[in-house]
Amino acid sequence: MEAVAEAVPRLEALRLRDLLGDAGVVCVLDPDGGLDLGRATDVLVAAERSEFARRVIADAEAGADWVADDSPEGLIARIEEHLDALRALVKELSDRVEETPKRP
Repeated sequence: MEAVAEAVPRLEALRLRDLLGDAGVVCVLDPDGGLDLGRATDVLVAAERSEFARRVIADAEAGADWVADDSPEGLIARIEEHLDALRALVKELSDRVEETPKRP
């Protein structure tokens, strides 16, 4: 996972998450950012989609419209991104479970 927006306010991170989601880019907000809307957080995407995600954000800031990639290759890429994000979340959860002290 690679940060495409760093230390942005949580509310802005939520807006970017929606923007990237509309563009078919799976993203995750850094869980260390917490739930406080005023606290800074990072927006993370799969490394192979980071360049595209940055272009989507830059185009949105410039006022450009985004055009969906509905080709078979684009759909497969989005499915793979979802699977990669799920794998990362499962790994993170597994790591946390392993670090949790066992009850006697």
